[in-house]
Amino acid sequence: MGLGMVGDRPPRRRLRDRRRGPRHPGVLRSRVGGSRCPRHLRTRRRDQLAVGAPAHRLPCRDQRRRHPPLRSDPLPPPLGGALALPTRHGLVLRRDRRLARRRVRRLPTRRRAARPHGGGRRPLRRRGAVRSLAAASTRSGAAAPASLRHGVHGRRRGHAGPLSPRRGARRPSAPRRGPHRRGRRRHGRPRVPVAGRRLGRSPPAGARLRGAGLLPRHRPDRLRLAVDRGDEPRRRAGPPSPGTAAPNPRSRDRRGGGDRMSRIVAAVLVAAVLVAACSAPPESVVEEPSSRAIRGARIDGDYVSVPWVGDIWTTTWTGDGTLLAAFGDGTGMADCLPTLLVDEPDEFDTAYDEVAPGRYVPRDPASNEYCEVFGCPEEGLPLCPYTPVGIVRVDGELPDVAPCAGPDQCVISRHVPYGDLRVYEASDKPSSLLAVGDRLYAAMHAPPGEAEVGYLAYSDDGGATWEKVEGSPWVGDSPFTVLMFVQMGRGHGTNRDGYVYALGIGDELGTPAESQRVHLARVRRGEGGAAADPVLDYGNWEYFAGLTDAGVPSWSGDPGDAAPLEGLETIAQGAAMYHPGSRQYLFLSGFTRLDGTGTLYAADSPWGPWYVAAELPAGFIAGVVAKDATDDAFWFTAAGGGGVGYNLNLGRIRLDVDASALPSALVALHTEKVEQLIGDLDFETLEPTRQQTGSRFNVEFTDLGAPFEFGGRLWFLFGDTDPEAPGWDEFHDDTIAFTEGRSVEELRLEFLTDPAAGRGVHNPRISCPETGDPDCVDLGAVNVPVAGLGDGETMFVWFTQDVAERSLVARSDDEGRTFTKLYDVGDTHFIDVQAARVSEPPPGLVGEGPWVLLFGSGDREHADVYLAATPLEALRRGDRDGLVFLSGIEYARDGSVVAASWSSEEADAAPLFRIEHGPGPGIMSEVPHGWGFGEPLVVYDPTLDLWLATYNSARRTIRLRTAEAPWGPWSASTLLFDPAADYGRGPAYGRYVGDGATDRLGGQGELYGPYVIPRFTRLGGDGTVELFWLLSTWQPYTVVLMRSVLTWR
Repeated sequence: MGLGMVGDRPPRRRLRDRRRGPRHPGVLRSRVGGSRCPRHLRTRRRDQLAVGAPAHRLPCRDQRRRHPPLRSDPLPPPLGGALALPTRHGLVLRRDRRLARRRVRRLPTRRRAARPHGGGRRPLRRRGAVRSLAAASTRSGAAAPASLRHGVHGRRRGHAGPLSPRRGARRPSAPRRGPHRRGRRRHGRPRVPVAGRRLGRSPPAGARLRGAGLLPRHRPDRLRLAVDRGDEPRRRAGPPSPGTAAPNPRSRDRRGGGDRMSRIVAAVLVAAVLVAACSAPPESVVEEPSSRAIRGARIDGDYVSVPWVGDIWTTTWTGDGTLLAAFGDGTGMADCLPTLLVDEPDEFDTAYDEVAPGRYVPRDPASNEYCEVFGCPEEGLPLCPYTPVGIVRVDGELPDVAPCAGPDQCVISRHVPYGDLRVYEASDKPSSLLAVGDRLYAAMHAPPGEAEVGYLAYSDDGGATWEKVEGSPWVGDSPFTVLMFVQMGRGHGTNRDGYVYALGIGDELGTPAESQRVHLARVRRGEGGAAADPVLDYGNWEYFAGLTDAGVPSWSGDPGDAAPLEGLETIAQGAAMYHPGSRQYLFLSGFTRLDGTGTLYAADSPWGPWYVAAELPAGFIAGVVAKDATDDAFWFTAAGGGGVGYNLNLGRIRLDVDASALPSALVALHTEKVEQLIGDLDFETLEPTRQQTGSRFNVEFTDLGAPFEFGGRLWFLFGDTDPEAPGWDEFHDDTIAFTEGRSVEELRLEFLTDPAAGRGVHNPRISCPETGDPDCVDLGAVNVPVAGLGDGETMFVWFTQDVAERSLVARSDDEGRTFTKLYDVGDTHFIDVQAARVSEPPPGLVGEGPWVLLFGSGDREHADVYLAATPLEALRRGDRDGLVFLSGIEYARDGSVVAASWSSEEADAAPLFRIEHGPGPGIMSEVPHGWGFGEPLVVYDPTLDLWLATYNSARRTIRLRTAEAPWGPWSASTLLFDPAADYGRGPAYGRYVGDGATDRLGGQGELYGPYVIPRFTRLGGDGTVELFWLLSTWQPYTVVLMRSVLTWR
């Protein structure tokens, strides 16, 4: 291949007339313009032209692609100007002669069950909406959100999955024959018909034509026809029958049928290119996972009344396990009457009569805060100090609060933060408390009701004394005068990003009472004394200013830039916490409607979007309690309304948690390309690459690069490498590389070489001991290594076979130089696999370890992620009987496994989690294929102490899931990378991922092979996580190293 200046194209040629044959060899007919464009796209073009859309951006524009002739001479030096680098895109149009030389592949001949989608895509049925949420929206008088009106998952188009309303339906009858017949259309998109029938030809006698698809799996320029012979039953995956020799693909008859094969393959190419050129990339209809982990909530049981007078009752859980609460306008004590000054008369004393020494009764018991709740005995009660703000210690196991001895009972301090009567000047009130390490923080506001100022105070002696932090910017109309800290467990211990988060509103309770939008602020938490504590410096606080186009939160140092949180509002002060059991941030408001309705809101992250988890009967200022929270419940406080008295009341909220929708423990903030690993010239910068694999190893193009650790090295398994290059072996074109670098900076690829090979780079071969054939497996197009594992002495590698129709495992005892086949793994659920090693047996299995776990994804009917297991010793022996498949698993609310069942049959495998499939942006979506296209990677990351699963979603985005155990429960997926999003340098499309318009990048790029490299994971000093992973981009046909910055939820 060679380089040419952009714009250096052959003159425009007349396109091929499919009825009369090509007028110019190698140029295929595109469906463009006029009646050649499908009706649905002509209609869209007409409608958009009517509103003035630019013609060159509309569907069915002239998409005839003119490419420079293919060249195999060395790359010439740049001559100035932009360069059109060689890509896989330029190989599509001149394949007939080479492919005519390819033999017809005979695949195993068992007919697959008819797939209900018939190669097309049709919508799946809608799931019902979450009834409790929909009912809540109806009760509130607001229109239900779209996600509730249309179901949690809405409608989507994709493969025939478990939600398909016609699963198991017959394949639609074939369309009528004829040279002028067009392919059947489904959902407004043309379907590529079966080759042979397109030309009015019939398959060979006794054969069933299974269809033609674009092969290999990772390259758009290799096609192969699969023909089933009706007289040969297809064998299940497994070792050959005794006495039966395994077929050797290299020994099959390659003679004859060349002309017919050439015509059939050319017809398939015509169909593929016609559809690809016909329209712009399809709009994404990928189903986004529901992140509503809480499907409903209710108040569980009755309130428990604690006879401590006061209201607000905001709590925090200290590092030593103590639960502290701040109250307002009360005593915080039991069995006593409030007074300002115990030792001298005051305004309270004038309303009391002393009936015995030190014991009093109120003259009007009905107006006394204590007596109206608990009653007053005739023998009288002692007096106790009243305070606008006090701190109490809450001992005992909730809700059984233990009494405290001493004259102050459980009260730690009064008149916070001053410690004297200055607190009455503005009548300060507590907004929230927070314990971080040994320090307590109090967010305060004044006056009560319509707050005019909010500020911070802190205590280093457990709350006994407090210091006010002057210079607060939260004054006047600031939305942070009432600041509600987000509680994160004991001593802020569940926080992992190093930030203190707080929600803000303008008024404790306005007059008149009106709904307020809620805002978000954060600050780095620090260690040390007050002078070094960043929390106490108002200038360190950051304010959420909205989400970027990439969905990443943006922050500003100016509170005036704060943006309200989506979906979150309240009338009065509330409380917030992170609930580990549901992995949700919760905000409890006791006033969201004037009729006394409260609302529990939830979100995956502090910046939302927030959703209504439940509406609850309330009518008070509510607080949340982080202590003693379980996986499906937590305690809260209430006082002074909604049927509860003016004292501490404890209630319990029970959550309906959807374990399948638990969010990922990590959320991506930023993703960027680090470097292009393959080739000598970077497609984006046109600068030399750091790895220089072309000049060093004659490797210019490849994909995948599945990583695994073995022998102290990090190994990479690359797929189809440099097809059609000089010296290319079409039956062995995979490559293996390694690095000894321990960091990204030290990464240097070293490919296994072979001086006797045509190109000098080593291509693995697999021998079959049962037949004695040293080269019994075709490792050509699409038959690629997808996973590896090492046990210290032996390297195990899993390969796809028969054009990604099945998989096998082989072992190597010479570091990848030669492989010996062990057994076939699967042909439905376990085609694309990943391997991991664990020391203990999985739940439901017994036996000595270590064990090998296989995570598999199969054909389009089994395109989720499944789990299998085998003892490592059985794998060493090549004993497939040791391989069992997870057929069912049940989790407790805390995520532990209640029961797990296993089966020796692959067909019984049950999915661990789903892959969000849908039509991709490029040519591979237009051609029928038999595999799921998720390329999932499941790996344990010791730096994070988490299991990570990455995969592509319709080859448009890369998604991430997390779990604490490999068998789950797995989190809902979160977006790791979207090439259409702007991460600071513009979208990846058009820079290093093909957009179909940038010549140097080739055609439309697609994403696959997102392989995380745990060796390179880093923890940032600011609480972030740096994740490094590989990405194959299709157009251009290369592998890039990516870096994602994530934060803990």
